[in-house]
Amino acid sequence: MKEKVIAALSGGVDSSVAAALAMRAGYEVIGVTLRLKHPDPTFSAVQLCASKNDEAAVEQVVKTLGIEHRYIEAFDRFREQVLEPAAREYLSGRTPNPCCDCNPLVKFGTLVDFAEEAGATRVLTGHYAKITRESTGFVLWRGDDPAKDQSYFLYRLTQRELSKLMFRLERWKRAKSGKSPRNWDLRLPISRTARTPAFRSRAKRSARRCGGSADTRRNRGGSSIAEKPSAIIRASTPTPSDNARG
Repeated sequence: MKEKVIAALSGGVDSSVAAALAMRAGYEVIGVTLRLKHPDPTFSAVQLCASKNDEAAVEQVVKTLGIEHRYIEAFDRFREQVLEPAAREYLSGRTPNPCCDCNPLVKFGTLVDFAEEAGATRVLTGHYAKITRESTGFVLWRGDDPAKDQSYFLYRLTQRELSKLMFRLERWKRAKSGKSPRNWDLRLPISRTARTPAFRSRAKRSARRCGGSADTRRNRGGSSIAEKPSAIIRASTPTPSDNARG
């Protein structure tokens, strides 16, 4: 009997190639995609990590590989654990890193829970990172590609998650994986990497779509955030200079 693994599929090149590699290695692969889109299409239209194009790409990959696939609705948890805290950080004048919150609080916990329910031994992703088992427990390391390190996105994962994770691209270079989809006839849309945040401020566009003014932007949780100018302080100049809107 083949060992069963869960492959987190985002619709991007890396997760798709990782799933294909696992199949080639003899694993039984079940694809899983977390649905993080806002239920209001006005907001979901400008979300960057949960677009319709992503789901279309996932469907194409699943069809080509011939694997089982499930969607998991996770927006409520995503909003509570990631979007709303990030909005509060912005309002406090700080710059959050939503991915570093999303991975431990939403994505990987949900994936590990699903894997255990499905009887899968591991959770497979397309991250460029490594995990080793040491006497003190599981340790996260950088992958072999110095230009594509993603271990810093995962530093908050617990031993529970690390013990279940498997990175098929840990020894790959990004340039190699970027060329691999054609080897499996994975007809993906425009190749993209997971560098962008889950949401991006687009004040004027969002305001027009929502029927509001251009001076009010809305976060993805649906609450209004008024723009206000703030000073830019440069290291070379002790006094504030210039203004930024945000």
